[in-house]
Amino acid sequence: GDRDGKIMDQKTVPPFTAEEINRVLRQFEGEIWQSPPPYSAIHYKGRRLYEWAREGKRFEGPPRRIHIKQIELVEYQHPSLRVHMICSKGTYVRRLAEQLGEALGVPAHLEELRRLRVGILGIERAITLDQVSQEQVVN
Repeated sequence: GDRDGKIMDQKTVPPFTAEEINRVLRQFEGEIWQSPPPYSAIHYKGRRLYEWAREGKRFEGPPRRIHIKQIELVEYQHPSLRVHMICSKGTYVRRLAEQLGEALGVPAHLEELRRLRVGILGIERAITLDQVSQEQVVN
């Protein structure tokens, strides 16, 4: 699911148009089903899936319904693309990258993940660790 993992498949990526990518992105908006990846913390037979996976036994968790409120193409420079999305809790974004690749007919993985908001907490109000340390000294 990310660039540090084991390469599972390789293929030449054709140059897609932004329209082709947007058409595929629309397929993921709304309620969709998603299977948790083998390296998730979901329990299976009394153990977490990532524990099984580390032993070479790969299972996918049972599919669950997630909600993608919005997903939009922000940037496309072949073969990489950047999207912005608003999604429900429980969404496996790395898995979504793989699903997007499947829909485009190519293997895919996540290069970078940046969470901009969780509930009412947004990145625009975030502070750095240095700022936290300075706050501690002042108080």
